[in-house]
Amino acid sequence: MIFIAMAILSVLSAWRWGDWRNWQKYHATMLYFLLGDVFYILLTKDYPLWQHQSKPPIHSGIGTEICCLVAFAATTLIFLGLYPKGVAKATLWIGLWVVIYSLIEVIYMFTGAIKHFNGWTMLYSVVFNMITFPMLRLHFSRPILTYVISITLAFGLLVLFKVPIK
Repeated sequence: MIFIAMAILSVLSAWRWGDWRNWQKYHATMLYFLLGDVFYILLTKDYPLWQHQSKPPIHSGIGTEICCLVAFAATTLIFLGLYPKGVAKATLWIGLWVVIYSLIEVIYMFTGAIKHFNGWTMLYSVVFNMITFPMLRLHFSRPILTYVISITLAFGLLVLFKVPIK
């Protein structure tokens, strides 16, 4: 239920603050964000670092992932659509989104909507968020470079957490 509520809140937020007139400009970055989640699910299927826990279960977690994908697309529309000019303002904007995503995860933890496994902690989630939002912005302007960095970071995380790849 919490995932459905978050999806609804995300859509309402994107409706209010998203740059809908220019959604095509952000479309590729939305797909990049969603693709990252899909690859995470595929690569850690048998060895998750974190996992959403739906209550009641929504068709084996597919419903929770759909809700997350909606939230990621909405986030991208707002994050990039309102991205400020200037290093100081951009840093604060990224920091705001890191805080928002980290607080959402804390709420998920307290409600049992997410669990960490195999050495993953909330601190790793905060650092992950600190990387995610600059990467979204980088993808918007330099997608090829972003994919190279993303693959390198993903490989590093798989090695660091000893994720077995079959």
